[in-house]
Amino acid sequence: MIHTQWKFAEEEICRRVSAIMQETQAVGLAISILEGENKPRRMFFGWRDREEKKEINADSIFGLASITKSFTALSILQLCEKGNLSLQAPVSLYLPQWRDPPNRSPVRLWHLLCHSGGFFPLSRLTIPDMAGELGIYEDGKRELAYNNLLSQMGTQRVCDRLNRQTQFTGEPGTVMSYCNDGFGLLSEIVHRAGDCDSYAGYVKKHLLAPLHMDRSGCEFVSPLLDENHNTLYQVEADGTCTGGHSFYENAFVLHGGGAMRSTLRDMENYVRFYLRRGRTEEGISLLGETWLKEMETPRVRYRFGASYGFALSRSEQGPTVLGHGGSLVGISSYFAYMPEENRAVIVLCNTTGVPVSAMGEGILRLCRGERWKDPRRKLATLPWGSFPVQQAVGRYAGGEGQNLELQPDGNGGLRFLADGRVIPSRPVSPDTLLLEGKNSVSDVMLEREADGRIFALRYGGRMIPREP
Repeated sequence: MIHTQWKFAEEEICRRVSAIMQETQAVGLAISILEGENKPRRMFFGWRDREEKKEINADSIFGLASITKSFTALSILQLCEKGNLSLQAPVSLYLPQWRDPPNRSPVRLWHLLCHSGGFFPLSRLTIPDMAGELGIYEDGKRELAYNNLLSQMGTQRVCDRLNRQTQFTGEPGTVMSYCNDGFGLLSEIVHRAGDCDSYAGYVKKHLLAPLHMDRSGCEFVSPLLDENHNTLYQVEADGTCTGGHSFYENAFVLHGGGAMRSTLRDMENYVRFYLRRGRTEEGISLLGETWLKEMETPRVRYRFGASYGFALSRSEQGPTVLGHGGSLVGISSYFAYMPEENRAVIVLCNTTGVPVSAMGEGILRLCRGERWKDPRRKLATLPWGSFPVQQAVGRYAGGEGQNLELQPDGNGGLRFLADGRVIPSRPVSPDTLLLEGKNSVSDVMLEREADGRIFALRYGGRMIPREP
């Protein structure tokens, strides 16, 4: 059973989640807490459609955004297990459009799986733009999840712009910088190496069907034709919360980085796959445990106190917690599991920008009999001194629109700004600022050249380059 203080945990979860939803204007949210094969503990908050007061249930369709990357990684590893692919092979072996620059090590398949190809963030290539060029968009009414013309052009465009890169975060395999382009290309590799005519088809056949995830998939149109779908909400700059009905908005042209839709019930089946160590409810192996451990193995530094494997983050403080989150227009999603304790949590929300990973982590702590509060808040302040502060001062801008700045705070320290907004921060290690929001904790890490010069900030898993 979930720990004996469940009544207290349930009350505390309700209190905390309700407060976060009020602060962020989140409209609807679903939570599931799993322990082994016990019946899941489900909790529902708010509405799937606020205007029509439609309630959320276990079969309501949510977007998953970047949780999709874990499905892509599983697909790649299945194909490696079958001998169709090799983690050590250069990407150019599977995508002839790919060109590794001279005098640089080749980018290999495993590098893309952990965002360590060496690429700084780039602007998003979207389905509406590219499908519009091809004349196949039809105002978002046409289902493009299985369209090979779109995937072919998308693959060429993504390869072209990565081939043109001349500045890198580091040698392949050494530094993580979140890269949707890389996972987009991985989904095309799944398409080409698998036995289906699309990435979406492969995932449906080899993951969704055997896991009985009957209401899940990469489709963009059909979920919105289902009566039990969530309206997609986001808070605008003026503070108003608006709802939309298009999964195509901001969708990447290749689907392996964020196209999945699912339900709480289906996601319970998915997370139990990890707890069962790669097996279905019937005991059928979808991925050998050796390969699952490959996925879970830490490869690169992700954030303070956490590393990253193949589409799974991994806590390095306290018990092992593995998982992934996602965020897009009208989507905030998170799942995590604790393999040693046979416990997991899923949080799905229909509103942009809600700290669902902080919710999930807090819930797991409560279910272990601990406090909700993030233990990183207990880290002692470690002042940097005047020289490191002077080194770090400057502006940092990313291709996905990130605008960050470190300014002197007038007291010998630094002030951190994101898009002009000051975020409370304090130094906790020689290269890390802890960002402490009311309901969530994150960090900014300084990235240095071999000579000690700061050339980028790590923020949200991305390397944001310093402006000249």
